[in-house]
Amino acid sequence: MMEAGTLTTSLIPTDNAAVAAAAVAASNEAFKLFPLDQQQFEISINVRPGADKPLFVTHVLRRPTEAELIERDQAHVIETVLSNKGEYSLPENNDAPDLALWQKIALAVVGYKLADGRPATEPRSVTAELMQKIPASHKLAALSGLYASECEIVAEDDAFDLENETLRIKQSLGTKDKPDFVIEHVLRVPTESERTKFLRNRQTRKTIGVKKGAKVSVTENLKTYIDFYNDHFVLINGVSFTQTLIDSQRQVLLAAIDAQYKRQVVECLMKSYEAALQD
Repeated sequence: MMEAGTLTTSLIPTDNAAVAAAAVAASNEAFKLFPLDQQQFEISINVRPGADKPLFVTHVLRRPTEAELIERDQAHVIETVLSNKGEYSLPENNDAPDLALWQKIALAVVGYKLADGRPATEPRSVTAELMQKIPASHKLAALSGLYASECEIVAEDDAFDLENETLRIKQSLGTKDKPDFVIEHVLRVPTESERTKFLRNRQTRKTIGVKKGAKVSVTENLKTYIDFYNDHFVLINGVSFTQTLIDSQRQVLLAAIDAQYKRQVVECLMKSYEAALQD
């Protein structure tokens, strides 16, 4: 059993608890751990980009649920018309699902001045009236900041190892040059058939006949990314978890890993299998 609030890697067998605890203690000293089950985040954004003096405001957002993220994905639709005159895309309004998600998860804001005389430094709860006043660009920037991250495969050596059973993906959370946290995901290497199945199911395409052609609608299937990550998950390093875990609680740990992070990690893994004639 693991102590609450320590480094979570794999679900450690109880008979190795002493060895695991020693490894956890050493790791905690060396790394800043990402709180895996944190439910509230403060996102600071510059609302005067390019100005001589930046102006920052803060949005306090709760973590979206898996169902909310899936709903947002399903609302993102890219439509293309195929006709005898060629292919063209219809105008998109893909900000609407993101703005709808922001409205669900926004808890408070700091840095805005209103006519009520309250100082801008005082947190304000997000009300329906306040939502209407905050520019859409601020909401989209805050939502983007919530999931700002970069993923890369951790290469063991200079050769592509066909015998590897696992892949390590480093995920840097925050800005690229100075991340707030670094997480390492270890996933089982997928088979060729598993990769093919994923690529086939990651999007839903619907074709509707229109005058002199056809309209193709494409939506992303976040659930496909989630299922792939969960099926191939081996362990995760660089995170803390307040709940005590034992071997049988794999699903509890997987549920605590954000669905959007799972998507980013799986995208990185899939890109690692792409090949080209030259860099």
